[in-house]
Amino acid sequence: MAHFVEKAADSLGKSVPSVPPALFQWLHNYAFPCNIHELGGMAFDAVARSQGAVLPL
Repeated sequence: MAHFVEKAADSLGKSVPSVPPALFQWLHNYAFPCNIHELGGMAFDAVARSQGAVLPL
């Protein structure tokens, strides 16, 4: 996840937000029906919407 967050922030010209531990736990329990590209898309969307230093849950 951190890789995708860094990549999205760089692409959007934003500072890299931190990823809260609870988000890693949520992702660990999430059944990805597609593939790793879905995770990348989720990270990009989260960074694009983020307005702070920490990604919201």
